[in-house]
Amino acid sequence: TVALARLWTLSQLEGDDSRSCIRNLLKHDDASVRLAALNAVSLHRDAAGYSQVIELLNTDVAPNRRAAAEAIGRLENERAVPRLLAAAAGSPSDRVLQHSITYALIELADVNATSAGLSNKAPGTRAAALVALDQMPGGRIDPQQVIPLLDSKDETLRYAARWLVARHTDWGGQLSDWFRNQLATLPD
Repeated sequence: TVALARLWTLSQLEGDDSRSCIRNLLKHDDASVRLAALNAVSLHRDAAGYSQVIELLNTDVAPNRRAAAEAIGRLENERAVPRLLAAAAGSPSDRVLQHSITYALIELADVNATSAGLSNKAPGTRAAALVALDQMPGGRIDPQQVIPLLDSKDETLRYAARWLVARHTDWGGQLSDWFRNQLATLPD
C-alpha cells in the first residue's frame, strides 16, 4: 500500500519529523501498517512513541502485540514493567507473545519491578516474571519458588517450572526431595 511505502521511506530518514510521521502511522486503520510502524519505532528506539506502543500492547491484533512487546524492551523505559506483567496475565496461551513479553522484561532488567510479578495470581504473569528474573542480569530466583510449581495445575506455570529446573543442575539437592515425594505417591 501507499502507507507502507511511505513508512519504509520515512524509516530510512533521520530526524524528528520522520519519527513523528512514523508515530502517526501507529494509529493507521491497517494492521500491517501499524506492524511496520511498530518495527520502525523499535528499530530506531524512538522513546517518544512509548505511550502509543504501550497502548498497542494491550489493544492490537496478536502479531502487533508481539511487536509492541519487542519495541517496549528496546525503548528501555522501566515504567513499562508493570504493563508488561499485566499483558502477560492475559496471554498465557500465546507462547510467542509470552516470549516477547519475557524478553522485554529481560531487556529492561528491573529486578525489583519484575519481582512484583512473582506474587501475582495470574499464571502468565508469574511464569514471565520467573523466567525473566532467571535470565536478567542481577536477577535470581530461588529453587523453592520454582519447585512447587512442578505440580501446578496450570500448564503455563508447570511448563515454566520445568524449563527452569532443566536449566539449573545446581538445584539437584532441592529437587531430590520433590522426586522422593513423587516416587512415594506411586502405586505399589
